[in-house]
Amino acid sequence: GIQELNADQKAQISNYIQAGISKLKKLQNVDGSFGFWPGMASNDEWLTSYVGHFFCEAGAKGFSVPADMKKRWLSYQARMASEWKGAYPYQKVVQAYRLYSLALAGKPVFSAMNRLREDKDLPVSGRWFLAGAYAEGARPEAAYELISMRDISPKDDYNFYTYGNQTRDRAMLLLCMVRLNDQNNVLTVYKRIAEELSSDDWMSTQTTSFALCGICKTLELFKASEKGLNFAFTAGK
Repeated sequence: GIQELNADQKAQISNYIQAGISKLKKLQNVDGSFGFWPGMASNDEWLTSYVGHFFCEAGAKGFSVPADMKKRWLSYQARMASEWKGAYPYQKVVQAYRLYSLALAGKPVFSAMNRLREDKDLPVSGRWFLAGAYAEGARPEAAYELISMRDISPKDDYNFYTYGNQTRDRAMLLLCMVRLNDQNNVLTVYKRIAEELSSDDWMSTQTTSFALCGICKTLELFKASEKGLNFAFTAGK
């Protein structure tokens, strides 16, 4: 099971999160977007969504995120979501994550979500991120329209542009299934990710964070349902 943290460990985690937020302040541009380095003239669209994703998860756990910082991020994301006209596959995945981050923040942009859902060439990873947006926006029917559980190893790979891999994408599918309270499909994806976390394969910080987020939310789901869930994995074995 998950080990309970003691007071010192909780304080250390809180310090890390607040230090991370302080660092992010230096990376936020005037328009609300984020770049990799302080004072960058350009931003990174995926990073901007990733930072907002962090804001949402941190806020949900009771950590304080500066209101102005999040407000400017929300404004930028909503504007970009509505004005988006990308044509390349990786751009569609980036837009799907942007829409997911907005829905997670409680500000779903359904008009943009519906336009992207109509795209017949939306990559599988993009479909999973968009399904997550619909799940967060309480539109389960639309979410399920975008998902096929027959194959949870997407053949399309645009991770060069999104700094991830298939494990990261599967973790997004897991987050979606958890939000839909789909316990059977949750277990299918959960077991696969647990195996990957236990492997010797290198994982980026982003992939690891997505995977652990999915694992933890799965445990919370089954704990709430009183069914319980047993698991074991060795990270960095």
